[in-house]
Amino acid sequence: MSIIIPTYMSKEQLKRINEKIPVSKRSRLMSQFILENEYTLPTTKNGLQKIIEWEQEEEKVILPIFFSEEAARIIDDHVQKLKKEMVKHKLQAYVGRSTIIRAILDNFADFVEAHPIEESEKQFILIHMPEGTKEKLDSHIDKMERSHTIDFFLSEEYEKPAVGVESLKARLKGEKEKLPLYLGLESLEKAERIAESYGGQKVKKTHIIRDAIFRLMDRLDIENPKKKELEKTLERTLDEIIKHSNPEEINEILAKYNIKD
Repeated sequence: MSIIIPTYMSKEQLKRINEKIPVSKRSRLMSQFILENEYTLPTTKNGLQKIIEWEQEEEKVILPIFFSEEAARIIDDHVQKLKKEMVKHKLQAYVGRSTIIRAILDNFADFVEAHPIEESEKQFILIHMPEGTKEKLDSHIDKMERSHTIDFFLSEEYEKPAVGVESLKARLKGEKEKLPLYLGLESLEKAERIAESYGGQKVKKTHIIRDAIFRLMDRLDIENPKKKELEKTLERTLDEIIKHSNPEEINEILAKYNIKD
């Protein structure tokens, strides 16, 4: 099973990548790139600063990326190497997996621009879901990435329903909403094959797609990648504020967000 790593990256970097490869295959291609193309950390102070510093005015997005376990291990190795180099050059900054991923994705963007892959045909589909599903998904996934993430999960991660036929086909209780999606033919054909494997039990493709969305939401609830990255962003911001403020000023800032009973 893959590992979800929340990646805080620039929208421009994401745009460069999305324009050249099928987004539903993005996570798999990123993992493959990391495994096949050895990334070398810079060893100069200026080179390291380019990795750890952010362009403040750049628009950013938090994206949950599904990395293979092998790719995640390589990323973690680079994080440790980066921390050692920073100590050597007396640099201070928060660094984590997202820092390394952003650096590697600059190379990945160059690679896909030179080796583009044609986007597969997509089909528009409406899935009935319990009310609040869109809001819940949006708490974990950028709205523009909703279809892409579900498409990837269905085609690459989802195997089969974890519930029985009756639960799979059960009518939704309570208020419902329509979830509009653009899914690749590969994902739709996979959902159709799984539905047909229940021969004669009237399981439909939409039942499978709905179950896949439920399973994805379960994983996102457990791993909560967006929340984790936002917490790290808050830590980085507080560390930076501490450099320029005295304790009284910091307490005044935090007092604005003090939650009272």
